[in-house]
Amino acid sequence: MDKVLRQFLEVATLKNVTHAANKLCMNQSTLSINIKRLEESLGVPLLIRSSSGVELTEFGHVVLEEARIMQRLHDNTLKKIEFLKERLERELKVGAGHAEWYLFVKDSVRTYRQRHPSANIHTEIGNNLRLMDQLLSGDLDLSVGNEIYGLNRNAGVVFIPLYQTSHKAFVRASHPLALRSCTADDLKDYPVIHLTPNESRYSYVMDELYRQEYGNSVHMKEQIVYSSNTMEACIETLEDANAILFFPSSMESYFKPFNIVSLSLSETQRMSSIGIYLLRERQDDQQLNDMVQLMQESFTENQALVK
Repeated sequence: MDKVLRQFLEVATLKNVTHAANKLCMNQSTLSINIKRLEESLGVPLLIRSSSGVELTEFGHVVLEEARIMQRLHDNTLKKIEFLKERLERELKVGAGHAEWYLFVKDSVRTYRQRHPSANIHTEIGNNLRLMDQLLSGDLDLSVGNEIYGLNRNAGVVFIPLYQTSHKAFVRASHPLALRSCTADDLKDYPVIHLTPNESRYSYVMDELYRQEYGNSVHMKEQIVYSSNTMEACIETLEDANAILFFPSSMESYFKPFNIVSLSLSETQRMSSIGIYLLRERQDDQQLNDMVQLMQESFTENQALVK
């Protein structure tokens, strides 16, 4: 709000230049000069001056009414700006894999929303390497998923382990392999489903040796591959085809209502370490530590799902 209008507002409200000057912590003569200049700029008298104080002219009443409106607009604008600043300062951007989201991250985010109802929250569900790329670029505050073996040592991230889980082969209940024990060789005759598969453009987060191994593995696949970036599409593919989805065992209860079961494999399935990644320079950030604690508590409550 204009400084002189604010000064006029005080004079018109108190009806005394001296009292207004004292309240504004300014010299009385300076205040009188500013009001006089305001009258000159408008081309009309605003005050009738006397030894006992001032009275408003008809023009003065009009300016007073408009000045009060401007004051309210100004104050409301400042309040809205402060509210928005506070909300943006507490904005949280969380990434997670599909299994981790189902297991405990969604509950953590729900609790965070309840504790910070005015905070912006963004969630990103998807591929581990892509989430790491977003974390390193500042598009995420933290990400949850598999520990990335071969992660570039210069990445500057911290990994907070939560648990280890095995992977299982999931198929529709009517799949030819569903009712018997099978080996890894038995799986080679069936298509494989990849949910949010790795993309070569994100392999830069790994050291050179692992990038080479990753590149070779991409081109050595001989099985038919169906891929999608959504869980819904993968489930529909499983329901319609004799395809196989390799996924964390913690999703078994999630798949059950869709009549999707895990195969009984004779070989021991590999284990993956699941945890939380955040940038090293932000590991002391209280907001992120609060979310990490929520995730740890939520995981503890739901760890019966992990196998």
